[in-house]
Amino acid sequence: MSGRHPRQGLRCTHNPIMAGMTYLSSVPHRRVSPSHNAPSRLPDGLLEQIRTTGERQVVAPKGRIEPGESPLIAAAREVSEEAGLHDMRYVAFLGQEAYRFTDHDGTPARKTVDWFLVAATDTTATARQAEGFVAAQWHDLPDALTAASHASFHKYVRRADEIIAWRRSGPLDYSDTLSQAVWGFSRQANALLAKHPGAGAALCGSGARGDFIEGWSDLDLIAWGLESASPAAVALRQFADEVSHQTGIRISLHLARSDGDGADGLERLHAMKLHAVLRRTHIDVPIVAGTRAASLPEVPHTANLAADIGHLRDFAYLRQAATPADIDRIDRARRTLAVLSSAARQTALTVDAHGLLRLPDVVATLDQHWPGTEAARLLDDYDAYRRTGAANLIRAEQLASQVPPALEELHHLAAARDSRRTTIQAT
Repeated sequence: MSGRHPRQGLRCTHNPIMAGMTYLSSVPHRRVSPSHNAPSRLPDGLLEQIRTTGERQVVAPKGRIEPGESPLIAAAREVSEEAGLHDMRYVAFLGQEAYRFTDHDGTPARKTVDWFLVAATDTTATARQAEGFVAAQWHDLPDALTAASHASFHKYVRRADEIIAWRRSGPLDYSDTLSQAVWGFSRQANALLAKHPGAGAALCGSGARGDFIEGWSDLDLIAWGLESASPAAVALRQFADEVSHQTGIRISLHLARSDGDGADGLERLHAMKLHAVLRRTHIDVPIVAGTRAASLPEVPHTANLAADIGHLRDFAYLRQAATPADIDRIDRARRTLAVLSSAARQTALTVDAHGLLRLPDVVATLDQHWPGTEAARLLDDYDAYRRTGAANLIRAEQLASQVPPALEELHHLAAARDSRRTTIQAT
């Protein structure tokens, strides 16, 4: 990867030559009102737009989901229609906002909005005169917090700022191949799942959080509402395989079961993780095809934290014990470090079930509640390694070799936590 990142703001460089503006886009995917009046057109912007009346508004492009659309597909359409931008690179999901408001006719209503961060090479601002606007301009990120028309928007601008700053510190350009993979799978899967009510697919992991590293990270997808052997599930897997072949990105697609009965050990942990992921679709798991998952069985991801981390620790020991002849060196280091990240995230979720799970956030949580842990130090080093592009195999192996002891530490912390919980419940 190459490319320099300019001054702080909403601008990024996709390659050493072309530059554009990174902006926020959103789409409400549920609007509920007691009335059945035709909806008014929703405002657009992270543009500042000025109406003929002199009214100014700074909001992000957004609009209604059309039948058969996922939030991501609808967001792309709305940005194209409302802002006139077409060559967009997907970057990250910023979360979901839900709020109540009073409609133009005085009717109480509520809205849920999914916010995405994308990048564009052409950000020409054109006032939509047919909609009553006479001027339009883009705002750089430092101005957005003060210029935004709605205070609730600030949270997502700050989250975008953190992602942009993290990538700029490497520097890491935004991944064209990730964007191609996300759009490619989303469009195929969206067309398929439109015929299957209650089924859907979502993006999770680094591809959702904005810290995807080309050549290192996998693209993780989760699907629901389909039987494992059904033609639709088979087709989804084929889509994922095709996109993986086209882009060179390793893609995993997991189908969430409706129950976890009969599973134990790593299998139970895996099923539990999938259910926990699905409950984060309002935080960092964007729906890229189909509709929201129906109710899931309550499988608490912190039910037996010590046992779960113990399984991950054992897995890490096995990975590190494998010889280069048995397993690819890069894959061994990558998966071992991924195990540490997973264990640390599970630990952080015991403090805040809705907390953010980018590594800097996890390190901050560990430092706050368990100061001075080896796990937090190692995660911080791993995060720094990822920001440089994760291209040094020797460094990756050095970091991976430190994972089992760090997991032992997390296991002891989890066991003490579980013991305290048991004592409190017994009391």
